[in-house]
Amino acid sequence: MEINRTGPRNAQFDNTAHKTQPSGGRFISSTSSSGSVQVTTGPDAGALGVTRADLADPSKTEETLRRCFSGLVDDSRRDLGVSPSNSQKSDLVAFLGNDPVMRGKLLNYLDQVVK
Repeated sequence: MEINRTGPRNAQFDNTAHKTQPSGGRFISSTSSSGSVQVTTGPDAGALGVTRADLADPSKTEETLRRCFSGLVDDSRRDLGVSPSNSQKSDLVAFLGNDPVMRGKLLNYLDQVVK
């Protein structure tokens, strides 16, 4: 459907090639060309050692969150090839542990895994 303009046409915005000829280009999935892509899923409750009682107890919940965030930092360090110092790692784990969005997402994930 063509929309008729009420004002003058601006030549710099007209794309006549788009109206007259189809491009023939297609979107190519980036996952189909790369055979070495690994899909990682999160750890299960057994691997984490998390139970419902751990999530109900605030002190155990803090310990579990700190352990999980520390594991995430270690995994990303290994995957990205970056080696932060121990103080940088502890600062990052503390930052993630104090972030309400990250805490909420991890607690929600752990709650689903424990079910």
